[in-house]
Amino acid sequence: MDLINGNNWQEMLMTRVSYLKKYDFHISFITNGEARDLNQILNSFKFCVKLYDQWQMAINRWYIGPNRYMEHISLCTLNYNQLKPRCENYLQTGIIHDSFDMQSTNVSNLNDHYFHSNQHEIRILTEKKTIRPVQQLYKAPAFQHVEYLLFYISYPKPAFLSWLENVFTWFNQNEDPQECLEHILHLIDLSKVTTLEIPEYKNLSRMDIIKRILL
Repeated sequence: MDLINGNNWQEMLMTRVSYLKKYDFHISFITNGEARDLNQILNSFKFCVKLYDQWQMAINRWYIGPNRYMEHISLCTLNYNQLKPRCENYLQTGIIHDSFDMQSTNVSNLNDHYFHSNQHEIRILTEKKTIRPVQQLYKAPAFQHVEYLLFYISYPKPAFLSWLENVFTWFNQNEDPQECLEHILHLIDLSKVTTLEIPEYKNLSRMDIIKRILL
């Protein structure tokens, strides 16, 4: 049974447990590079909006590696998210700053941050090259309750390569710190962050990103 296909769930729920009053879940997995259509997945679950009282669901995905091959995909209902012991700190992988995508059955999308109301810690990884334009992002920050931010300026690499990046500025000529900051602001409400941790990083040429976050 394909667990992320709502049509399969609909058939089972209607034929075997038609008396069910509540239906909530959280499904999280990492892909092996296979493309997934978020709209198709989300639309397959929309029957639940009419079937169950105050039922809403969101689907998220983000890249977790520098080659942008593997994705972390997460499906969660809003009522499940309210059960704090079950869902807190479920984001166990870092999010590449411009790769986060979120869709929900909530038409306005303005309250989608409620799906992450119990997410108080998050890890963000930045890359020099921003692929996704800011204009394609969500209407409001998806994470508005983050208090602890672990911010990676780059992926760990040998010290020699970091030294080269400091010496030869052409390594960073295509980087736009302001664009990187705008992506982070669309993702996280930084005004709620009380602790910012930045792992040791020897490439001083990218410190401008940190300055912009702190300001």
